[in-house]
Amino acid sequence: MSDSKEFAFNQCVRNAQEDRQYAYFRVTSEHPLNDLESRLGMTPIRFWNKGDIVERGGRKFRRRQSSFQVESGLKESDPLVDHILTLHDKLEPKAEELSSLDDRCRCAIVCVSYSAQSMELSLSSEILRRIADLSLDIEFDLYALVEPHDALVEARSLMALHSGGAN
Repeated sequence: MSDSKEFAFNQCVRNAQEDRQYAYFRVTSEHPLNDLESRLGMTPIRFWNKGDIVERGGRKFRRRQSSFQVESGLKESDPLVDHILTLHDKLEPKAEELSSLDDRCRCAIVCVSYSAQSMELSLSSEILRRIADLSLDIEFDLYALVEPHDALVEARSLMALHSGGAN
């Protein structure tokens, strides 16, 4: 068996283990959020106002809403529930400021996962209650790193090559 085939198989397995997950706090609104940093005493990782111009892929467009985003500060390898609890702990002392935001502001903890396989997340009723006490929504952005069918076909082919068998 050649080393390149073994390397390809091991790389396929290794890639399946390189999942990333994180969470961040986000406020969105139809109105400018310029004063939010001073009101909440938090520095955003990303910020823009409705109408700001952004360029992607050589095309320019205007932002449809304002957004203010604060990260948990944890590593992407840490459990997603730890990101959520860390954000909650950062936001809990700001409960009064959060409740005083304009009704047109939407506050959420956004959970993001990039996964080559399945992803599990369990939130206890206690965690959900704590988040609800701050009137925060929870959003999930889940992304598959590979197309499952293609990954299975590739893995089976690599296993067949590794074992010396046919597809």
